[in-house]
Amino acid sequence: MFTQQNQQPAASSLKASIQDLARLHQFYDPSDDMLWAFFDARVLRDQPIEVADFVLQTVLSNEPYGQIPTATVG
Repeated sequence: MFTQQNQQPAASSLKASIQDLARLHQFYDPSDDMLWAFFDARVLRDQPIEVADFVLQTVLSNEPYGQIPTATVG
């Protein structure tokens, strides 16, 4: 059964993911494709991604936005 104790780590992780998404949007003004790729990886999949590393790797990479470069995922 889902208890109050299980909600705290999930809520904390979700909050951090959304803060990273806001930071990406505020400081880097990403394209829609880049924003959704980050949202998918960081918020939906809860992958630990540094915002600056994600932007740098995505811009320098030849990979499509839907494919997060392996170097950005910790």
